[in-house]
Amino acid sequence: PPVPPALRPLAASAPPSAGSSGACVGRHDRLDGGSCRDFGELKMRDTEALLQEAERLIIEAPNEDRWSSLASQLCARAYEVDPPDVLRMVRIIGAAGARCGEKTRGRKELLRTADHLIQSLTARLQDAPLDVIIEVVETMGDTGVGSQVYLDMIMALALACHHRDCQAVSSVVALRLATALGRVASSSLRLRPRGVGGPGASTNARVMEVLQQRIIAGLKDCREEDLARLDSYYITRLSGESERHAVVSRMAELDVGFRERTKQYLPLMVRLQESVQRELPDCFRWSLPRGARDWLERLKLLRLRESAPWSLGDPDIFASARAKLRSSRADDPAV
Repeated sequence: PPVPPALRPLAASAPPSAGSSGACVGRHDRLDGGSCRDFGELKMRDTEALLQEAERLIIEAPNEDRWSSLASQLCARAYEVDPPDVLRMVRIIGAAGARCGEKTRGRKELLRTADHLIQSLTARLQDAPLDVIIEVVETMGDTGVGSQVYLDMIMALALACHHRDCQAVSSVVALRLATALGRVASSSLRLRPRGVGGPGASTNARVMEVLQQRIIAGLKDCREEDLARLDSYYITRLSGESERHAVVSRMAELDVGFRERTKQYLPLMVRLQESVQRELPDCFRWSLPRGARDWLERLKLLRLRESAPWSLGDPDIFASARAKLRSSRADDPAV
């Protein structure tokens, strides 16, 4: 099918040099020393082979020419694959853009391509299941692409799924969507899940209300792992006062982060404690049960031990510093 304007190659090709006579032109057509055969080889590959090639390139040294050609080929096939594969393309291209320099042209072009890809799903998400809609939000937060208008549309689609099937938003699904929204709000995009005013704000507010209701209703039955993955930004900035109180109290009751089953989530709990201390007033912490306050205090001590162990009287904190100082003095006789 014809390629839409938004999904055409990322930049205009440079004019051919004198005497090129049919040679490949433009930065996007130069691969590995200007060989046209590599570009033709990419066109002949199927989509899965292109995705595997892109995933392989992520772990190698950045190559803007190679990535530009791969991104162009993936864009051309965006309408030939299912939405999950398009989201896979977005994640791969977003990861490649993140490896480029902060203000380089290649980074901007790759992120623009990722944004075009995720925007291409607009019409195809109208009847998509809720799992795919949530995955779109997760991809936006992970790659840093998207817009407030697009997020508002996603929120409207999520509410439509809830209206079609009131059981679609279970407590586990609500926790997953809440975490995705928290990451979108705290990412470089700084989008607002509650909306920015206008007609769509009521839709966003209704979705957030449904999420809070389902999380609280299923809080006693939630697995420790699902509760531990709940985003700290959502807890401290997006949830209501009573919901926040209930979630933190339940986490403390389960001793999340200190038990064997959830010890891998201890860094997330330390981050949660830091967010609670930074974002919420002292009256919130004092309103918690005694066990919850003790749980937060244990997390605080762990955070201090990691960031400033000298404040806890760690006798070995200066050992490595002294060893480096002795080594530098031995290498430089003038010291």
